[in-house]
Amino acid sequence: MNIKNRTMKVKHSIVLKAAQYEVWSQLLKPGLLDFVAYPIIKFKYLSQLPHQWQVGTYNKKNYQVSWRHLERAHILGQPYPYEHTAVHWKMFCFGIKEKNYKEVIGQMPRLLVGGVKSFVGHIPVGNTGGANVPPLKPMEIPEDIAIIITNTKAK
Repeated sequence: MNIKNRTMKVKHSIVLKAAQYEVWSQLLKPGLLDFVAYPIIKFKYLSQLPHQWQVGTYNKKNYQVSWRHLERAHILGQPYPYEHTAVHWKMFCFGIKEKNYKEVIGQMPRLLVGGVKSFVGHIPVGNTGGANVPPLKPMEIPEDIAIIITNTKAK
């Protein structure tokens, strides 16, 4: 039996014994971003303000989770030219590190145009930003990200 060529998908979840408002109050803390983004980004705080981060080092671990976080960061960063471009840059770097030339080539036009499209307000809402999806295709925003966007707009 040759097990080298077999793959297995593993899905895991966690049950938190806390009220929903308690969980969300913890999720909104800036330190959680460090924990969640750890596989791909290490933040260097520029000030005490929780929304001012500088992209740090790439950590080569758990690629599928890392890529998923980049896609989610792309959805959140799309309306903002700098953040949108920064996510495409991280996707480009990820493609280089993984030797995924389809991704590297796919990120090149997105790097050139993504921030401009954010600036003029013409973005495909919900698009995950990878070369595996058409760059202008709107996509459904995951429910948890939609909640974050709604809560941010309400402030």
